[in-house]
Amino acid sequence: MVHRILFGAAALTALCAGGASAQRPTYDRHFLDSTEVFIAPDSMSGASQYLAVGRVLTPPSPATRNEGQYLVVGGGASYTTGQRVWTRWVWSTRPASAQEAALGTTVFCLNATENDVYRSPRDRNEALNTGWWMTVITDVSDLYRQEVRAGEYRLGLDCLRVSASGTADRAGLPPAQAVYDAHFLDSAEYFISPDELSEGFAYVAVGRMVVGPTETSRGEAQFLVVGSGASYTIGQRVWTRYYWRTRPAMQQDWTLGKRVFCLNATEGEVYRGPRNRSEALNTGWWATTITDVSDLYRQEVRAGEYRLGLGCLRVVR
Repeated sequence: MVHRILFGAAALTALCAGGASAQRPTYDRHFLDSTEVFIAPDSMSGASQYLAVGRVLTPPSPATRNEGQYLVVGGGASYTTGQRVWTRWVWSTRPASAQEAALGTTVFCLNATENDVYRSPRDRNEALNTGWWMTVITDVSDLYRQEVRAGEYRLGLDCLRVSASGTADRAGLPPAQAVYDAHFLDSAEYFISPDELSEGFAYVAVGRMVVGPTETSRGEAQFLVVGSGASYTIGQRVWTRYYWRTRPAMQQDWTLGKRVFCLNATEGEVYRGPRNRSEALNTGWWATTITDVSDLYRQEVRAGEYRLGLGCLRVVR
């Protein structure tokens, strides 16, 4: 005799609902769940890194040389959706809070913009199929607009994700209220170089000090590169002993032989100062020496053949 177990309609509905809910993922505001990670074939290099969305198939372990195997569920980097790949470069993330949008924080954002501002995904399809990228916040002066910057790129706060470990990778908070000078730089920003400045001219980058010089660092300090230049890339953290705090030049500085810094931008063949904060950080600066002051009446000096407007000049504090 075959014994049949009969379920009432209500019991069957409850059983099916329970089974379905046990497997239903819980999505965060970016339409990703906690089992989905970002993966890449190599470590973050320079200012940014493209990423894919993956799910773990084989966890990393000493037996796999700390690589894990992942199913690519959202294409990106050099991966194609549906691939099974091995990598050790994996990031578990979560949506960022507004307080975590700090200078030097490593963040993740969807590769989609609206009005030139990177935004969050609008649905699950976008979250998986648009691509993501990883970068470092280098400017927080636009927080009042609900934006931060990574180099020249504008990131809406709503698009940001951070490491799920809770140990945000950051350089430290800037002053509570930055005060910008005539060149849209503040007193916490330095010009930095990998080498000593030469007698001619040299390119420099804009950096913020992360770790000050100590007896054991041989006079070197660590900086977060927030403005490109020299051989540095925005978002890098670099050690150097060649750094200078500067200020806009004044009349007493317009002298023969004075070492000056100027924005790498011209108008009418005359080097000029930055017109906004983005130019100040993303156009590049160079160091040179005033070699001719005979054009002061035109509000210019010369460095060799180059004409420098007085409004572009900065000097060491």
